[in-house]
Amino acid sequence: MSSREKDVFSRSGPFRLSSDPIDWTDPEQRRAVVASLVRGVGAMERDRQEGREGLQALAPAWWQSFSFKLLEKLTEHGGTIYGAIYRFCPDGLQSPNNGPNYVVAFRGTNTGKESLGRDMKYNLMCLGDNLDRTSRFKSAVERVQGLVHAPGAADVWLAGHSLGSAMAMAVGKAMARSGYPLEAYLFNPPFVSLSVEHIKIQKLRQTVHIATSAFKSSLAVILKGATDRPLEDPHFAALSDWLPHIFVNKNDPICSGYVGYFSSRRNMEEIGAGEMGRIATQNTIGSLIMRRFKPHDILPSAHLTINSSCYSNVREAHSVKQWWDSRAQFERSTHRLRFS
Repeated sequence: MSSREKDVFSRSGPFRLSSDPIDWTDPEQRRAVVASLVRGVGAMERDRQEGREGLQALAPAWWQSFSFKLLEKLTEHGGTIYGAIYRFCPDGLQSPNNGPNYVVAFRGTNTGKESLGRDMKYNLMCLGDNLDRTSRFKSAVERVQGLVHAPGAADVWLAGHSLGSAMAMAVGKAMARSGYPLEAYLFNPPFVSLSVEHIKIQKLRQTVHIATSAFKSSLAVILKGATDRPLEDPHFAALSDWLPHIFVNKNDPICSGYVGYFSSRRNMEEIGAGEMGRIATQNTIGSLIMRRFKPHDILPSAHLTINSSCYSNVREAHSVKQWWDSRAQFERSTHRLRFS
């Protein structure tokens, strides 16, 4: 399928859902619709780069099919579109119950010549946990704060894919620490901390998880004790009431680390080392050694959805379209770490 065909909603999108009212209480429909809004941002940027305007534009169908209106494009120098603010405008058939008023969505990396260089720079900043220092982040936080504080506004959702999910996570963390734990849908978010999900033997993988957790917790006790830092990170604890929806594929090396990150807590509890696992999950090796290093990819709480279906290559396992694939097999779990 060509790049253009992938942007045609009637060929590539969850078009079967668009004929009926959205049931926002159905996690399958909710996931598919929000993923479509994220895809719409990427399609908008490709429309811009390829000069598709008016009736030739392919992006609008990705949000109009579900009664959303494009409120604002989030752009930067040169007009590059990296995000969008949608407003849900239900007609007589659609019900606003349990749905959002606004969705702020961020696209993943665009390989077009006009945006690839800038996107790769942001990918590198993501690896270095510096997204919160970027102009995109600052602009996005301002827009989200404006929506949250607007008279009568409620139910602002965040969403993103890949690089865009890292941005949505950064914005979500900032809002949660300010007392606004927003609903968030993070598709294939990059997990840049140490991951061992590539180890195929389950018992060996669990052993490595346990050993890693034991090492990190011991290192935390030693280093934090030597520098009078609290053993429990207050910045991490401030996120305990925020439960973003995280969607990962086991075969995607970019995001599969979340599978082990959350399962390792349960492994530690099962062997009677829950407190050790609790300390380990708040830290990375980098954050322990460098006090100012705040890893963006670790979380105390989340709703985790794992796509366990087999895909022919990593590209498909990292694609956003899998999240409206009716044939895919999903595993769901909720993880919560509470602080006193």
